[in-house]
Amino acid sequence: MKYTVQRANEFVSEYAKSVIDTYRPTYHAVPPCGWINDPNGFCYYNGEYHLFCQFNPYSAEWDSMHWGHWTSKDLIYWTWRGVSLAPDQPYDHFGCFSGHAIVDNGTLYAFYTGVRKDEDGSEYQQQCLARSDDGFTFVKSENNPIVPNTLQPEGSKAADFRDPKVFRHGDGFRMMVASKGPTGGDYLFYDSTDLEHWTFAKKHIEGLGAMLECPDYFTLDGHTVTVASVMEMPPDGLRYPNSQPVVSMLDVETKGPDCISIDYGLDFYAPQSVLTPDGRRVMIGWLRSWGNDFPPRHLGHNWNNMMTIPRELRIENDTLVQYPLRELETLRANERAFEGASFAAPHSRACELRLSVDVHEAKQLCLHIAKSEGEAFRIEYDVERQVLRTDRSISGYPMGKNGAKEEKPYREAILPLKNGKLELRVFLDTSCVEVFSADGTVAMSALFCPKGSADHLSVSSDNGSANFSLTIWDIIAKE
Repeated sequence: MKYTVQRANEFVSEYAKSVIDTYRPTYHAVPPCGWINDPNGFCYYNGEYHLFCQFNPYSAEWDSMHWGHWTSKDLIYWTWRGVSLAPDQPYDHFGCFSGHAIVDNGTLYAFYTGVRKDEDGSEYQQQCLARSDDGFTFVKSENNPIVPNTLQPEGSKAADFRDPKVFRHGDGFRMMVASKGPTGGDYLFYDSTDLEHWTFAKKHIEGLGAMLECPDYFTLDGHTVTVASVMEMPPDGLRYPNSQPVVSMLDVETKGPDCISIDYGLDFYAPQSVLTPDGRRVMIGWLRSWGNDFPPRHLGHNWNNMMTIPRELRIENDTLVQYPLRELETLRANERAFEGASFAAPHSRACELRLSVDVHEAKQLCLHIAKSEGEAFRIEYDVERQVLRTDRSISGYPMGKNGAKEEKPYREAILPLKNGKLELRVFLDTSCVEVFSADGTVAMSALFCPKGSADHLSVSSDNGSANFSLTIWDIIAKE
């Protein structure tokens, strides 16, 4: 098949008519059809936020990667803008993989990984550039690939060299690229004065995990922040809840790569951030992880995956913390409040919950949401261990490949009590849950796929001594 932007957009306009929306979220960025993964090119340009993504327009499986595109005025309401890049050149015929974008002198520069495969099956990943003067129509550079495999350090793998991140550096620009080196995952720095011609500068990180992916890099509250999606990270208790954690590292230049997980849940990967006009650093991630499955794919619903809600980032106590975007509060409606040692209540399929618990002598706290006959998404807290747990094992369809059971359908994170209290914010949107601690230190994101109505909750403790205070808002996300 000859891939083009026009062909992809024409296909999407028809394919989208076949989508079944049973599990589609209402206030998360979601494709009209097909498959999405990593957020790409997250930037602010011409008065709008632009968010691109890895996108297969032709099925709900990963394949033939294009760039899909949304825009938003406020990070809340997202408008699908179609396909922006297609794998239509010899150097990217196997896919336009992930990358970032930067604005310079009124032009939007999108950097991506072009992938080609030779007849013998050898794969080459190289960094490419496309420009736009309006944010919607892109022209690929005549110099592509602008960072070819010949610029990789000795011993690096040509098939694992991807996901460029470009930022201003001194009087010019710097590009960070993920690479697989002789000892594992590397982040490489390249420098340029014109965004077209690049030279290798140095290694930023060397030998972390088996491979690094999807870097982000920015300054925040006086620190440099490196964000990495790590493949095959060695286990270390609850620090890294799975083998592909997303981690933050502060001031790598002086402290080295001291990793702290960004999201401890079942589904989170490849986040990107943007600096808002009012100076906030806001992050969005892919609300999914490699290795599991999302039932709308094998149920024949013709769409797959979504992005997280936007999260405001800050540095507090030398730690990267995150809070739900404050503008989400404008979507609240129909406030209800409950208090007691235990209770049950109805909720909508799109809602926000604020929970505060005075623990007293309780050893186990339970918040079960999206309940219906025999089903629930379970959020539980072990007081003695000081561990928060999210569990989708009885929340509906199993999330293993093709509907098989998962080996580990739960995740845990260390979350100390503050003055004897547990405080959480929970966002539910049809088929996803995002849980945040009140102090911003813990986030846990997960997909789930209920079979029942999924419209009730309950709270309780093991001995009835805890006191729960809960506020529920419906989230109304229609403009």
